[in-house]
Amino acid sequence: MKFHHAFLNSSAFLLFVTAVLKLLTLFTPSRILLFRDPIIPFLSTKQLLIFAAIVELFLFCIIIFKPKKIGDPAVALLWFSISVLCYRLLLAWSGGLQYCNCLGSLTDWLKLDSHVASKISGVILCYFFVGSLLIYLDNIGIKWKSVWLKFFTSKI
Repeated sequence: MKFHHAFLNSSAFLLFVTAVLKLLTLFTPSRILLFRDPIIPFLSTKQLLIFAAIVELFLFCIIIFKPKKIGDPAVALLWFSISVLCYRLLLAWSGGLQYCNCLGSLTDWLKLDSHVASKISGVILCYFFVGSLLIYLDNIGIKWKSVWLKFFTSKI
């Protein structure tokens, strides 16, 4: 349970930071806000950033306040990470933009290459996915530690 608590708190912090970065991007004269999203073409990048920031802040509130009606915050985070993972896979598969604008204008502020920022957001996404999946498996009674050990110690 200590892992659950630490993971969810760190995830809440990361969700809050990425949502704030997205919202701050809306107040900058960034060219990316004018373009249509390549995966959801009826939305502009600005609209998609607003939507993503709202979802991230909603997840932040679910993790911090843990409302009983919603259920397990790890399941909500798992749903979110799978959704973003699918979006990023479609983005890579489309052959268009090869990076994600998930961190807003952080690339402009820190003078980072957009591909580096995309890799940072990819690491955060993997962190969300793996951690929430492990908590989910633990909550439904699958002892992932023993499954993990059996997987690596079994002979083929």
